[in-house]
Amino acid sequence: MTGLGLRLALAGGRGAIIGIVLTALAVALGTSILLFALSFAPALQDRQERSAWRVPAVLLGEEPAGGAVLMRVVEDLYQGEALVRVRMASIGPDSPVPPGVPRLPAPGEAFVSPALADRMADVPGDLLADRIGNVVGTIQPEALRSPQELVALIGADPAELRADGASPLTGFATEPLDPTIPPIMVLLIVLAVVGALAPVAVFVATATRLSAARREQRLAALRLVGATPRQVTGLAVVEALLSTITGALIGVVLFVLLRPVVALVPLDEATWFPEAISPPLVAAVALLVAVPVVGALAAAAALRRIVVTPLGVQRRTTPPPPGKLRLLPLVVSVAVLLGALAFGSSQLSDVLVLAVLGAAFAGIIGGIALAGPWLTAIVGRALHRAPRGAATLLASRRLTDDPRGSFGSIAGVVMAVFVASAFFTFAGYAGAQSVPLPGEMRPGHIVAELRTATASTQAELIDRLGAMAGVRSVLPESGADVMVDGVGIGQLLLETDGTSAVAERVRTAIAVEFPSSWVRRTEELATAEPIYTEFGRVVNLGVMGTMLLAGCSLAVAVTTWVLERRRQFAQLRSAGMPVSGLRKLVLLQAAAPLVCVAIFSAALGIGVTQAILILIRASAVPLPDASLALVLTASVLGALLMVGMMLPAIERLTRPDGLRME
Repeated sequence: MTGLGLRLALAGGRGAIIGIVLTALAVALGTSILLFALSFAPALQDRQERSAWRVPAVLLGEEPAGGAVLMRVVEDLYQGEALVRVRMASIGPDSPVPPGVPRLPAPGEAFVSPALADRMADVPGDLLADRIGNVVGTIQPEALRSPQELVALIGADPAELRADGASPLTGFATEPLDPTIPPIMVLLIVLAVVGALAPVAVFVATATRLSAARREQRLAALRLVGATPRQVTGLAVVEALLSTITGALIGVVLFVLLRPVVALVPLDEATWFPEAISPPLVAAVALLVAVPVVGALAAAAALRRIVVTPLGVQRRTTPPPPGKLRLLPLVVSVAVLLGALAFGSSQLSDVLVLAVLGAAFAGIIGGIALAGPWLTAIVGRALHRAPRGAATLLASRRLTDDPRGSFGSIAGVVMAVFVASAFFTFAGYAGAQSVPLPGEMRPGHIVAELRTATASTQAELIDRLGAMAGVRSVLPESGADVMVDGVGIGQLLLETDGTSAVAERVRTAIAVEFPSSWVRRTEELATAEPIYTEFGRVVNLGVMGTMLLAGCSLAVAVTTWVLERRRQFAQLRSAGMPVSGLRKLVLLQAAAPLVCVAIFSAALGIGVTQAILILIRASAVPLPDASLALVLTASVLGALLMVGMMLPAIERLTRPDGLRME
């Protein structure tokens, strides 16, 4: 059975091989994306475990007799990048040593991450290196959140750290704290993941339909010569497994090859170590088993007409048009989503609410797929009323006779338009989460908070900063000098020429005098919260990936449609229809429902997302900016370009001399 199934699958010549290859590539792409999705949680956990040592989890009220360490973590910046300066001082002979370094640095010494070492080597010392100290080694990857993280472990005097409020530690934490992600961000991430995976499923489903009509006819012929339903189903399963198993294996290779590229995508102000992007073994094996199994089940289910009667493949009749009931799942999913947001948080647990919201959002995407044929049939009837022509008439007839098949070719793009519209609205919300500036802050201003400051040391610093090139004025903020647990806190407001070099020199000069100081530029205070900024960046990448998958899905669907109807097209050419008419027919059948249903999908995506933000009482409910219109227009035009790339081949595929008269 297996040998015969492989022989029949490859017996169709170049067309059959192309179909198998395209299906395998689609399955490979979907498999690799799903592997990356499975790898997200382990990669995030790995990152948190690498940086757990910086959390002062083991505190003591008094210094132990044996050994301990004082630690103070300073969140600094350099050229807009986060710079973590961890100041440490040893207490006693047996002080614990953090991971990633062979020993604790002595006062004035420092261990730095490789990325920070590179930055220090590229710029003058007064911009960066002077605030670090004498570098005596590098921090190993096991103590870094990402390869590009800027971290310095700096030795300090114990008296300075005690004055700064540091407490002694007898050990370093190994278990990370739970990430502090705002609840609204958790919701947005859940919806984004669901929305991103939907086009993957459509792409794989579209590709597995490639050459389905030819397979049906071939297996129906076997039924006519005596093959049993079980034998026919077995042959179809063998053909499906040939594509899906090959695609799953290629997907693993693709996952490994793309892992270093995906590791460069930042999230939570950090990229990833490529080796940390690895799915759990059990989940990965289950996925690789599930992909061929689902493909085989889909192939078996598609043969139900042949199993009942092999003549059903040839005796095709126009199915009844889709009705308005196809809108019901879409309406119900929208109602469940909005209802869960409005009432679910007070009745259900947070995890259950997120599960319901994710399922409802997926239901909306599935509802679009179910309602799409009904909308396509409406487009076909509207096209029938348009100015007549052979191509227009045939396209209208095709859309009304087979709206399910016609919508299937554009389903990926339509769903991608919905996801993109929702994503851009979320991105607009993320961009609106800016921190309001104090009234006195202006471009070029710098605000500094000085810890362990005294009147004399603060005055000396003001004099040095005032003499620095590019600094126009230095003023202590009124009422800023306070005492917190015996530690002096002073604040300065500086006016500079606005250049980044001057800002970094100011930051370094302040850090040298007051190592635990907090210094920020106006531009750094005015930007949105990092997690929202990065979410917007990831959204843009997701939109591009979604549109790419949708374009590939449309290309595969149009290829399938033309190959399955090449005989009918050849007959039309024999009857006198020019090749230009056939090309217009193909383009019109794809363009008319694509544009109309995409507009509906975009409006639905914007409306649903706006309702979500209103119900969760978001601080801002923005409309997507003009970039959404540009992206959607470019996406639709790109999709039509995919169709256009198939048009030149119509002349060769539909030559009348290829007909075989029966």
